[in-house]
Amino acid sequence: MSQVDGTIHEVYIKDGARINIRGKWKNGQIVSTEFNLPFVEPDPLAAAISFTTSETATFTATIGTIDKKTIVDWGDGVVETKDTTSQLTFSHDYAGVSGDKQLDLTFKQGLKDVTYLDVSGQALSGYLSEVENMKSLQTLHGYSTSIQGDLAAIKELTALSDCQLYSTNLGTYSASKLPGSDWDNINIDINSCVDIDNQEASQLLIDLDDSYQRTIPSGGTLDISGCNGGTLAYADLTADGQAAYDDLTNNYGWTITTD
Repeated sequence: MSQVDGTIHEVYIKDGARINIRGKWKNGQIVSTEFNLPFVEPDPLAAAISFTTSETATFTATIGTIDKKTIVDWGDGVVETKDTTSQLTFSHDYAGVSGDKQLDLTFKQGLKDVTYLDVSGQALSGYLSEVENMKSLQTLHGYSTSIQGDLAAIKELTALSDCQLYSTNLGTYSASKLPGSDWDNINIDINSCVDIDNQEASQLLIDLDDSYQRTIPSGGTLDISGCNGGTLAYADLTADGQAAYDDLTNNYGWTITTD
C-alpha cells in the first residue's frame, strides 16, 4: 500500500479471515458484488531515508525513536538492527571501503516516531527532504555535512526544537507557512550556508514573523551569519526582512545573529 505519514504497510489477509460478500440485484439478476477484505499489518516499516557517504574511516550517528528499532544498511554489505528507543550513538568502520556508499535508515513503525537524528560532522551527502515526514522529530543535527536542498523541508516538523544545519550545502529557502507557536524557543542555526541569499534569509524571517494563523513563535534563536555568499548583515536584508527581524527581536524575544 502507498505510504501513510511516510510509512509503508505491507498488508496481508490472515488465514481463515472472514470475507463478507454482498450482491446488488436488478430485475432478478446480480449486477454488482461488494466485499470487505480485512487486511492486517501488525509491524509496518517506514520507508527508509537514504543518504550517501564517502567515509573511509569511522561513521558515527545518533538516533532516537519512540519505542522502536532502526534498521541500518551501511551500504557495504553490513545490515544491523539497532535499539533506538532512547538516543543511541552507534558507529561503523568503513576502513578499506572506498567510493560512495548508500546509507539507508529504516525506522520500525514509521518516520513519524523518530525524535532525534544526529549525523553531523560526517562525510555525508543527500537531501534535507528525507526528513520532512518525521513529525515527532525534536532534534535535527546535520551540520558540517554536504546535505543540500531547501530549508523549507522542515516546515511540517511541529515538534522541532533544535535544528543545526550550519556549514552544509543547503541552497535555498522557499516561502512557507511555518508551525507558529509550536516553535516557541526553537534554535535554528544555518550559519555559513552560503547559497542561501539575502532574499531567502529575509523570507525566512518574514515567515517566522507571520506564522500560520499569526501564532508567532517566541523566544527562539536564529543564526543566519555567513549566508549570502559568506556574509549577511542586517543592512543586506530586504525592507520586509528588516521589519520582521525587528518585530521578532523586539516583541517576541528572539535572538537573531547576522554578520
